[in-house]
Amino acid sequence: MKRKWLKIFLFLALIFLAFSQVFLPLDLRIENFLKNIFRVSSLVEENNYLRKINLDLENKLSQLSSQKELVSQNGYLPAKVFSLYPYNLKSRLYLDVGEKDGVRVGSPVLFSETVLVGVISNVWKTRSEVMTVFDPNFSLAVRIGEEEIDGLLEGGLNPKVGLISKNKVVSSGERVVSASKDFPYGLLVGKVKSIKEDTSGAFWEAFLELPYTLSDLREVLIKVGENN
Repeated sequence: MKRKWLKIFLFLALIFLAFSQVFLPLDLRIENFLKNIFRVSSLVEENNYLRKINLDLENKLSQLSSQKELVSQNGYLPAKVFSLYPYNLKSRLYLDVGEKDGVRVGSPVLFSETVLVGVISNVWKTRSEVMTVFDPNFSLAVRIGEEEIDGLLEGGLNPKVGLISKNKVVSSGERVVSASKDFPYGLLVGKVKSIKEDTSGAFWEAFLELPYTLSDLREVLIKVGENN
């Protein structure tokens, strides 16, 4: 019974409040209306501002968590790979780090700490360009297999190792690693997929199988520090 009378009381109170607004002077009703309008507008602006801040924080946290925090102590700088879709170049990458981050021309670019992708070819303040092993202008002294057979990596859409002595035996599946004085020794380039005589008939050439494709790269590591 008490609950019934409480509901009646609340209903009557609401009616009284509604009528009290009706009988207010016109100027007061307009004033109240404008106050409510400005209050709603202010709340909308504040809500939009807070949403922007929240989105910025979420994006920064996402970027930090995707990077591996390897800078300084291990000598590796994580970098995000820009998308050029649908006009993807098949031999160059562009990164979100540059001169201000310690990137220099000639720095090795890696798929992981031991797998080579290419080399920094151009640097701007906050951006850099990578010449990958898929670029026809890329070349690198390498060694093959446990016998460390010398060869020259020749970049291109199908990277290969040329100038392999005909006196050497190279087998499919053998590892090809960096041997240039300009790079850390022993970075994996790929594995031998097939071998044949080159066009001169004087050397072997080995075509490679790589552990990644450029289109799948979202993040790479740049070797920085003592070698730059």
